[in-house]
Formats: sequence, structure tokens, C-alpha cells
Amino acid sequence: MSGRIRPSRSYSSDLRDENAAPHSPVAAACRSPPRHHLRHVKHTVREKVKADGTIKRRVRSVAGGNKIRYPADTSARTAELETFKLLLQAAVSERAAGTGGKFATLDIKDFYIQAPLDRPEYVSIPVARIPRAVMDKYNLWQYVHNDRVLFEVLTCMYGLPQAGILSQDRLFAHLAKRGYHQDKFVPCLFKHEQRSVMFVVTVDDFAVKYTDRSNVEHLLDALRELYEVEVNWQARKYLGYTITFDDPRKSVSLSMPD
Repeated sequence: MSGRIRPSRSYSSDLRDENAAPHSPVAAACRSPPRHHLRHVKHTVREKVKADGTIKRRVRSVAGGNKIRYPADTSARTAELETFKLLLQAAVSERAAGTGGKFATLDIKDFYIQAPLDRPEYVSIPVARIPRAVMDKYNLWQYVHNDRVLFEVLTCMYGLPQAGILSQDRLFAHLAKRGYHQDKFVPCLFKHEQRSVMFVVTVDDFAVKYTDRSNVEHLLDALRELYEVEVNWQARKYLGYTITFDDPRKSVSLSMPD
């Protein structure tokens, strides 16, 4: 579930937006879930500083996943910081040689709440935390029991321990179908079979080195088959770092705000 929140709007309105968002986890109200799968949900407010310096505020629904006993590995790989730095240095060398070295960053929106679960989970939400407009729209009153509504969750949501690996497996499998393959020895470093493009992936953030813009457009087209993607062609920020290329000095620097 993902919802936008603005200071001028009520918390109830933001929760209503969250439940109505196009990429909210697929869920259906139910009456009697297996007891060992029942989770509680809390709502958290998050802030994210965008590349242009503006602050984006969101309300998230988070499942209580601390007691889930998932029967498979839940660890997802991520790019090492050194891999990202080496990609930047490669871009510097190509820029100095006049052979490319252009850089862009991409961000997948709502990455963690789209992949299908391999087994259903169940969450319990107090009626007091569900906006009346949502209760009315989806006719949830019939499912109220002990002042709560029970939901069967069919896609990933925040808080589930398997959300990371299931989301990553879905992304990497889709990239492979479009000709983008992970390096055999360097986790989360990708190249295309034919195109001059290389990128690192850290969860849902991409740092992309390319020669021609059409190569990034190809990657964007592939990603947008599944996701909503934001692109920053100036590549000024990545993972909280500010990126500064200094072409006359043939260098690049990373900095973080105090």
C-alpha cells in the first residue's frame, strides 16, 4: 500500500489514498485466516528527499513480519558501494577519452508492493484505522469481527520478510528476458547483450553508465512494462550521495549532506 501525504491534508485522507493507490498490495477481505499467518498492520510516515531537493512524504502500511517463519531464504543481494564507485570511475575514463561515460539514475516506484507472494499472508486492521470512505467503497462492514477487518494479502507489502527477495527475483528475471544479465562475479552489476549500457542496482535504485541515450530509453521501456520509473538524466544524486563530475580535472566526487 502506498499513499501520498501533504501537510494540508488529513491523515484519514492519506490512508484513503493509500488503499486506493494503483500499486497497493492485492488483498481481499476474509473471515477466518490460518492463525499462524495472522499479522497486525501499522502505518508509518516516511520522508524522502528527491533529486530536485523537494521532500516527498508518504504513508505506508507495514505488516508485522517479525514473527513470520518463512520456509525459504529471504536475503536479497545488493550492489556494493565499491561497485558503484568503480562504475563512476569507468564513466570518468570514458568521458576523458570521448567515448561515452554518460550517467543517469533511475528509481522504481513502489517496488516492494508489486511482486506476487508465493503463499498468501493475512493481516488484521482495526476498523478505527480504516477511513470510512474505504469501508463504504469496498463494502468492508460485512467482514468486521471484534472491531477489526481481516485481509488475505496476495502480493508483497512492507514488513514481510520475503518481500525483498521476491521483488528482486521478479525484477532480475524480467531484465534477463530483455537482454540484461547480472555479472557472474559481481552482484547487481548488469550489462546488456548488445547495447552499450552498464548499471548497478541497489534495491530499486539504478546507476546507469551509457554511451547513447537510446540505450537508456531501451532499459526504461523494459522496466516500464512492469513498473513506474523516474529518471534523472543529470544523475546528481544516488543513495543519498551527491555526484559531481569534473570533466576538466577528469574526476568525480561523492558527498553527503551534514
